[in-house]
Amino acid sequence: MNEHTEGWGEVDQSITIARPAQELYDIWRDLGSLPHILSHVKLVREDSPTQSHWIVEGPLGTDIAWDSVITQDIPGKRISWRSVEDADVDNAGTVEFNAAPGAIYTEMRVRMSYRPPAGAVGKAIAALFGKDPNGQVEDDLQKFKENVEAGTFGRHAV
Repeated sequence: MNEHTEGWGEVDQSITIARPAQELYDIWRDLGSLPHILSHVKLVREDSPTQSHWIVEGPLGTDIAWDSVITQDIPGKRISWRSVEDADVDNAGTVEFNAAPGAIYTEMRVRMSYRPPAGAVGKAIAALFGKDPNGQVEDDLQKFKENVEAGTFGRHAV
């Protein structure tokens, strides 16, 4: 996320959830649960403890795929990743779980950098078709908060 070039997009969203940081981390670290949290993610297949294959819904109903590697994993605190070479969408990001005093509430922060297919043109086209990544992540985090606080988030149900 440190090296940005023209055409890269940014996502930076946070939300406070009435659950302990470790519980939220455990849900997000189970990469197979992410399609039930992130509406644009169709599949995440864990190929090893640090490598995964992603398929997401792209503009105009196309599928976009890439392989990713976890670059930092601090249980209960942070998960960071980056796409590997030849990804359809170059990306990198971090999800942080910051426990509030008393560990009842957690501020979750999702930060991502990505370069859409076709660079800035792909980003503009995606936005035209309702695929604004910041808005999507904001909506997904709100839905996740509502479900996890209501106790209705199971391993594979939101």
